[in-house]
Amino acid sequence: MQIRMTITAIAASLIVLAQPLAAASKPAPADATPQVLPQVSGPIPVTKDSRPFLGAQAAIESAGYVEDEYFLTGQANTYDWTGSGHSVKVIAGPGKYVTRILVMRPRDAARFGGNVEVTVLNASLNLDFGGPTDFAQMVKQGDVWIGITTKAVTANALKKFDSVRYAPLDWSNPAPPRARCAQPTMIPTYMAGGKEALEAMAKSGAASSWPQYEDGLVWDMLGQLGQLLKSEQRSAILPGFSKPWVYMTGVSQSSIYIRTWIAGFHDRFRTADGKPVYDGYLGVVGPAMIRINQCAADVPLEDPAQKLATPDVPFISISSEGEMW
Repeated sequence: MQIRMTITAIAASLIVLAQPLAAASKPAPADATPQVLPQVSGPIPVTKDSRPFLGAQAAIESAGYVEDEYFLTGQANTYDWTGSGHSVKVIAGPGKYVTRILVMRPRDAARFGGNVEVTVLNASLNLDFGGPTDFAQMVKQGDVWIGITTKAVTANALKKFDSVRYAPLDWSNPAPPRARCAQPTMIPTYMAGGKEALEAMAKSGAASSWPQYEDGLVWDMLGQLGQLLKSEQRSAILPGFSKPWVYMTGVSQSSIYIRTWIAGFHDRFRTADGKPVYDGYLGVVGPAMIRINQCAADVPLEDPAQKLATPDVPFISISSEGEMW
């Protein structure tokens, strides 16, 4: 209980800190990603035989909220690190992707508190896991929560949950077959428990990535979602809502995604006026970086690249002793 209260208090301070600081803009880097918004399909109908995975419709409705699920369709690249810092380069793509988002929003747009929490849904169990940092506070403030599916293995789990509902999901690898690796994984060696553990997982068939998919498409998905929320096209998922402050949150493996995003992509994705698409970050455990694509090498723990430059928005990272590799 004390840990949860601490995380909630820090999350609240993130919002307080971020709003005045995030107003500053800066020139986009020369390799900044052009704004290309994803297409939005939905809301996906809910029937007696089909409902969203992780949905909580009854609780949402009783709080005066609406729960909707959408598909995002766009074009995404695969990236790798280049140079000795945090610069990235495109190594494949763009290729088509389709992912899903689960949205909890006030039924009345006039109640909107101004904040959107985008949660990188955790994939450690090979299915989507996660929710608002503090549901009660979110409802009290009139804020919005969005969970995004961020890995092919969890997209495939959704198809097993409801093959018809989630049939459109697509994480196809844009790289030609000859350029794909035989044993792909986004999980760094130090996170898996060593090289032997990764090899044992591969031999046992307990794969969480496959050559025909590419988990590294996630960076453009996150960036394009942020750009969508900061554009007038957000009305497709937030009808009548004003321009929000947008925060990225995640726990454990998702926190490692957040650190990697900050290192390589926070500066690449900007609004038209040069401001960041994410106004702050909260990463709960996971003090290192994940692989940038599923065939990439680890960023060694002792590599200076593991040390992040201070972004131009607040970033709070909470780590347990067991996570301090």
